[in-house]
Amino acid sequence: MGALTSSETVFAKQQKVENMAASTGALPLLQKAFSKFADSETHAIPIENLQKYFSFAREGRNYHTYNATYSFPVLLDHLGSSLVDQFFISDANGINWVEFVKGYNKCCSRVSASIFLNKFIRVFVDVR
Repeated sequence: MGALTSSETVFAKQQKVENMAASTGALPLLQKAFSKFADSETHAIPIENLQKYFSFAREGRNYHTYNATYSFPVLLDHLGSSLVDQFFISDANGINWVEFVKGYNKCCSRVSASIFLNKFIRVFVDVR
């Protein structure tokens, strides 16, 4: 048996992450989002753009809730870029298709990650 070539290894990695995303039903949505946001020349999403898309920034928004302190809106301002930095790996051109799907899988396809994020926000609100 021969060793896998580089392109076969890349295809195998791509197939693995796509299968995981497909099991959640999100693959068509991810494909549509990537094709919409990726640069046509580099075939990657610039990391700054992905941070902007994930942004919870409160420009022009007011938060009027009983339990929210000033710190919580500040947390929301930085949450989007922190999520991108935590879950997506970028190269010089940005985030390519495989890394985009891998980031989705790390962030959203596993229930444990979303449960952790929800608990983190609840703890932050309860402690403040």
